[in-house]
Amino acid sequence: MKGNENSPCSAGEFYDELGEGYELMINWDARLEREMPFFRKLFEDHGVQRVLDCACGSGQHAIEFARWGHEVSGCDISPAMLRLAERNASAAGVDVAFFEAGLTDVARKAQGGRFDAVICLGNSLPHLLSQRELDQSMRSIRRVLEPGGICISQIRNYDRIVRENLRFMPPTSAMQGNREFLFFRMLDIYGPRRVDFNIIRFSREAGKWTHSVQTTRLRPILKNHMETALGRAGFTDVRHYGDYGFTAYETEKTLDLITVAR
Repeated sequence: MKGNENSPCSAGEFYDELGEGYELMINWDARLEREMPFFRKLFEDHGVQRVLDCACGSGQHAIEFARWGHEVSGCDISPAMLRLAERNASAAGVDVAFFEAGLTDVARKAQGGRFDAVICLGNSLPHLLSQRELDQSMRSIRRVLEPGGICISQIRNYDRIVRENLRFMPPTSAMQGNREFLFFRMLDIYGPRRVDFNIIRFSREAGKWTHSVQTTRLRPILKNHMETALGRAGFTDVRHYGDYGFTAYETEKTLDLITVAR
């Protein structure tokens, strides 16, 4: 397998190789039920019609927004994820315009497209390994937003994770036909500037277990890193939440950093 504890792979390689495992690892029904009221309120409050989902993965958020009647596009750095997203959108009977783009070149790849809301979820921003790349991504997103448009991002609360050495996420499981899957996600924390993200995938078929390990490098993005990048990009109204229930972000308590910027 590409990407292990000795040789982390790039974000594109990581998600190309993860493939349909990304779908199996996440309980999408439960996740969307938890998250969608947050987006529906923000979209209604800001008159959102056109949406871009950056780092869209398998397209589940983009598909849900399209079901609401929005005009939706999605981009991702991983061709494998985009193929999966296109299949999912076709199966759902909705139109979503998918295109390949990394987070720093969204504006160039969008080819003049403009949006009322740009979202970037799933802890995708930490794949940007420097403040310069984070600044570039926020400027790129800012350029495709209509005046008054909003950027909504979600990452993990690295201020707390790094300080408390919170390495493990809850395991998940899934069935696919006669195969059983278990997923363990964990961090190797090397300090305030580097963590390695590992996915250990176990699968059982005909009573026999096998496993694989994938690793990619992340940069822990702290709250002040986000605020710096957003300020440099020209965002002036920035609000932080700790969950999708609009709970105020608290460095010491919450596990997520959800940011809404105009």
